[in-house]
Amino acid sequence: MVLPITNVQLFQFLKEKMGEKEAEALVAFVELKIQEGNEQNLKVLATKDDIANVRQEIANLRTELKTDIANSKAEMIKWMFIFWMGSVGVLSGVMITLFSLYMKH
Repeated sequence: MVLPITNVQLFQFLKEKMGEKEAEALVAFVELKIQEGNEQNLKVLATKDDIANVRQEIANLRTELKTDIANSKAEMIKWMFIFWMGSVGVLSGVMITLFSLYMKH
C-alpha cells in the first residue's frame, strides 16, 4: 500500500537524488499538472443544477412523446373510420348493382 506523500516530502526525496533546483522544478511541474487536471475535471463535472436541467428536459420530452402518440392514435382512428366507411359504401354499391341485375333476370 502506498502512503500519501506531501509536496515537502517529495521535494526532500528528490533533492537528495537530483539536486535542489531540479527537485524544485519537478515538484512545481507535478503541482501544475495536478492543478490543470483538476481544472479540466471541474469543467467536465456535472453539477446538481445540470442534472436537474437534464431531468426536466427528459420530462418535457416524455410529455411531448405522449402527446404525439395520442395524436397519432386519434389520426389513425379517423383514417380507419374513413377507410371502413368507404369500404362499406363500395360494398353496398356492388351488392345493390348485383341485386338489381339479379332481379332483372
